[in-house]
Amino acid sequence: MKPKEIPHEILFCNAKTRDGTPCRNHPLKGKTRCKLHGGMSTGAKTPEGKERQRLAILKDGQYTREAQEKRKMFTDFHKACMALIMQMSVIEN
Repeated sequence: MKPKEIPHEILFCNAKTRDGTPCRNHPLKGKTRCKLHGGMSTGAKTPEGKERQRLAILKDGQYTREAQEKRKMFTDFHKACMALIMQMSVIEN
């Protein structure tokens, strides 16, 4: 059977290079990535490793729930202030 006929078999690594082009290496058997792009990795196994991996995704904390709530509070406060300013300008004129 040819590799193209087997749907689960991927011909090239699923990663992208630094310049944005797809990696041209072949993936490891049963994997979607080559050995250079994490094909040999089995992922985190311990709870500590999984927690470290989860925290590593948050690079700057901009998208945490707490940060989003703070931005929403600021936006609501800003809208209320602008509405008050508009009311005051209408009353003066």
